[in-house]
Amino acid sequence: MEKLLTIVIPAYNMESLLPRCLDSICIEKVMDRVQVLIVNDGSKDKTLEIAQTYESRYPHYFTVVDKPNGNYGSCMNVGLSCAEGKYFRTLDADDWYDSKSYEKFVDELEKTDADMLLCERKEFYEARNCFVDITFNKDVQLNKDLIINKKFWGNDSIKANVLVPSICYKTSILRECNMKWTENAFYTDTEYDYFPLALVKTIRFIPLTVYIYLIGRNEQSISSESIKKNFRSFYLVTKRIISNLVESSQKESEVYPLQEMHSIRILRFIYQSLLIQGIDYANEIKEIDEIVSKDILLYERTNKIDVYRNYYYVDAYRHNKLKFMLIYTDYKLRRFLHKLFKEENNPMPITYR
Repeated sequence: MEKLLTIVIPAYNMESLLPRCLDSICIEKVMDRVQVLIVNDGSKDKTLEIAQTYESRYPHYFTVVDKPNGNYGSCMNVGLSCAEGKYFRTLDADDWYDSKSYEKFVDELEKTDADMLLCERKEFYEARNCFVDITFNKDVQLNKDLIINKKFWGNDSIKANVLVPSICYKTSILRECNMKWTENAFYTDTEYDYFPLALVKTIRFIPLTVYIYLIGRNEQSISSESIKKNFRSFYLVTKRIISNLVESSQKESEVYPLQEMHSIRILRFIYQSLLIQGIDYANEIKEIDEIVSKDILLYERTNKIDVYRNYYYVDAYRHNKLKFMLIYTDYKLRRFLHKLFKEENNPMPITYR
């Protein structure tokens, strides 16, 4: 039977969490229609052994690919090269699917030929042991293949779900756009949010909370300290996306507002780096800013992309260096005092996804 769906699961040192992930998709009714690729990214623990156990149990469903470490992007590139399903989506090894919704989702794939499918999702906050549903509101037209329209991206419940955990593309769209994730870098999941959009003509909104996204694990790469540590990766991915938006995207297209929204979302964290470690990476931030400046409207929008203590520090960085240095000094001083007194509150909280 031809596979309807390929799911790629990148896994690195996930022996404690991978069983939960894989158990959530062990649904007999879907196994003939779905291909699951577990890509072991050079793990040093028992991740590979665990994955191979599931493969031996369900060889027609799970396939294990063992490769040297190359980070998320390399796993996705290998996964796409091996994908046999009509549709393609991802599942991180520390996350999981809602089993009932997943089964219904596979059934929905029998009814659609849309280029892009968008589901609802859940976020699980580990510290508080609670779930938050990110659902479509009543204004969204559900369970129909729709021609892409710019008006979709004005709907807050749609915007909240146009992220990796909720997105499913036709595999042919990914191959036609020559989708290549940046390798040996972090944050490359954002490339999946952005690059295939240029070829998407039709979309289907499916009201199923398939993906459960874990928030709060210490190793997750979404904190300000992690962004600081891995700034080079973040810079490379941001530069690639912003360059494409400014130089290659079609502003008149129906997906352009969504492309711009994704770009502004990731630019916010580059500009937050002005305060976090702007002096250390002044040249890289300047290079990104020079690319942005080629698009007048984008440049103006990012003048007030974020605030610190009610100051638009990006605008100050561009137009008033003295004001920016005062803001920067205030930020660094407050960070120092918080660390000195061992307070956990961050004067400028950072979140990322």
